[in-house]
Amino acid sequence: MSVLRTLLGAKSLKVKMTLLLLAVSLVPLLISMLILTSQSSSVVESDTKNQQMHLAELSTSEINAWLNSKIASIQSVVKAHPEFLNGKSNTILPVLKIMAESDPEVYRFAYIDPQGMSIDTAGEKLDANKFDNFKKATVDKKVSVSEIIKEESSGKNIIIIDVPLVDSKGDFRGIVQSFLFPEQILSIINHIKFGETGYGYLLSPSGTYLVHPKKTGQKLEESSTAEKMALYKNTVFKDQSGYILYTEPDGTLKSAAYQTIEATGWKYFDCRAFGSIQTGDSFKEKFSGYASCFCAGCHCYSYDRLTDDDSPNHDNFIPHAASRAGRFIRPFEDAWRG
Repeated sequence: MSVLRTLLGAKSLKVKMTLLLLAVSLVPLLISMLILTSQSSSVVESDTKNQQMHLAELSTSEINAWLNSKIASIQSVVKAHPEFLNGKSNTILPVLKIMAESDPEVYRFAYIDPQGMSIDTAGEKLDANKFDNFKKATVDKKVSVSEIIKEESSGKNIIIIDVPLVDSKGDFRGIVQSFLFPEQILSIINHIKFGETGYGYLLSPSGTYLVHPKKTGQKLEESSTAEKMALYKNTVFKDQSGYILYTEPDGTLKSAAYQTIEATGWKYFDCRAFGSIQTGDSFKEKFSGYASCFCAGCHCYSYDRLTDDDSPNHDNFIPHAASRAGRFIRPFEDAWRG
């Protein structure tokens, strides 16, 4: 005999009516809870996206400000010292040495004359004509910032800022170079994180990881699926900023907010495992299990009490059922909350 037939066959009309009203009230309650849970999931996802975008903007703004301050300091000194345009290193180097001593974030400065001969504040000389950045500066005469590179002579990670010198006639008069330690950028990236699985990283316009917890120096394609590469090509490398979802080769779903660092063209990413904060699905699963256990507990207890000849007065059925069901589902309730 089914549980439903047993309940309907109960002698007490009060029990029948109470069970019917309980069933009628539970259905809209469960539907309402599922709707609210779905809405909660959407709100969590929206808030997560907004927070990631905000943190990416903050980090990008700090990195931009730091790089621009270094460029501006060189330009202001050059403007205040006309001797930078005379092409004589013996009058330029003393000024650069003072600048190097006043900025602990600068590894050294160098001056490259119009013919491509370079001399730095440590006295090292070399021919810069073989370097692409010098060739480019002689043509476009624009400030440029290198990627984070490892210097061959010292083995140190550095960033090189090239500030071309141009006279009033528009003629190229050499370059002032600043060799910077990237620790400040690393500090900015490591300081702002999103959640337990969140991290930041820098990607160059050519697709090289400049800063990454595990992939620094690697090319993007070395550890990306074809789908991820296509996504980056159509979004990251085309847009100034955005928000993307992608799957890593190991199957991990990740979300990332990205922003362009104007001074360099680098892309800064605020990244995290998508499931680490997105709790809507797990919440719905727990709620469904909770509701199912509640109903199962009520039905089991109802069947037991209504088919037992020695059962107490049926008028006490609901209080007994509620108490028994409460003890039955309490472990599930604790799991749902935890």
